[in-house]
Amino acid sequence: MKFQRLSKLILLSLVALLLTSCTAIRLVQSADIKDPTFKYIDNKVAKVRDNKTIVNLNFEAKNPNEIGLKNIFISYELFTEGKRFLKGRNIKIHLPPNSTTKLVVPAEIVYKDVFRALGPVAEKILLKHKELPVLVKLKISGTPTVYNEIEEGAIFSFKLGMNKTIHVPIPHDKIDKAVNKAAKKAKKELDKLKKFF
Repeated sequence: MKFQRLSKLILLSLVALLLTSCTAIRLVQSADIKDPTFKYIDNKVAKVRDNKTIVNLNFEAKNPNEIGLKNIFISYELFTEGKRFLKGRNIKIHLPPNSTTKLVVPAEIVYKDVFRALGPVAEKILLKHKELPVLVKLKISGTPTVYNEIEEGAIFSFKLGMNKTIHVPIPHDKIDKAVNKAAKKAKKELDKLKKFF
């Protein structure tokens, strides 16, 4: 008797899983899916501690599709010259259908990590390199769930890891302008001090 109940429960669970999978597949197949777009807005300091700062990077996410996507999480780490300088963990991605939403990506800046990375970055800037190689270690996981106003369905759970090196242009013109501005300001301050001697 207990075995019969257990087998019915398992069978009902499998049917429910299959139905939600079918719903997800049907939703995806019936939609003319376009790529969502992401636009950087700004950043704000969220927390400051003795050993790290959390900065929220704010993006605008636009989903032009009739179906939404939820239950996906992203973790990342950024490295230059083998030194990590930025990381974020378990960032929830939710893209409602036909909408523009704010996506907040917390960036954890650990001071000792940043100081270790500064040397190689400063060297590349001083040697007038055109780009800074940045290794992005990305992990995406979750149970992707697609939905519309009436129904939703999930297909499977997954974990995916990816490493990719991107080349970030070094803006030497802006750096030179900032250095010249700082030098002029320092010269003015020194000239003021000379008047006292």
